[in-house]
Amino acid sequence: MPADFAAPALRTLQHYLDRCVHLLQRIGGAANPEDMLSTQLAPDSFDTGTHLAIAIQFAARAAGPPAGVHVPEIPDVLSVPSLLAYQRDIAALVGRITPDQLCYVVSHTAGDASLTQEPDDYVLRFALPNMIFHMSMAYAALRVAGLDLGKADFDGLHEY
Repeated sequence: MPADFAAPALRTLQHYLDRCVHLLQRIGGAANPEDMLSTQLAPDSFDTGTHLAIAIQFAARAAGPPAGVHVPEIPDVLSVPSLLAYQRDIAALVGRITPDQLCYVVSHTAGDASLTQEPDDYVLRFALPNMIFHMSMAYAALRVAGLDLGKADFDGLHEY
């Protein structure tokens, strides 16, 4: 990945990992965190906990393969404490990766598609959008579950 894209991409991954912590803290403060984590937008969709786990993993999937670094598996049990611990591990992993390490072409699958992408294309058009997609689905499910969230909870930039 060209250096002019790598550093901002790594900062963006860390930013949205921090937003996952914020959402998990909000869930943890709810009267029914287990119900919040198990909420689905549709019967055939992932639940909130799974969407958050996948979003967290996508930070590692974004930085790990183009840096030649192993991506840790999602925990078997998805709870607020296990997801917070997983996020800490992934944030530490991403924090150790430097922009110049993002240099490997990544061959992977996206659903049934087999793709080979340059590091910048992989991070910016595949991994980061997938991270944000899964965060968005978790956010929407949390809203459906009744958690009072706004745009500031999602992006950490807005103030109302």
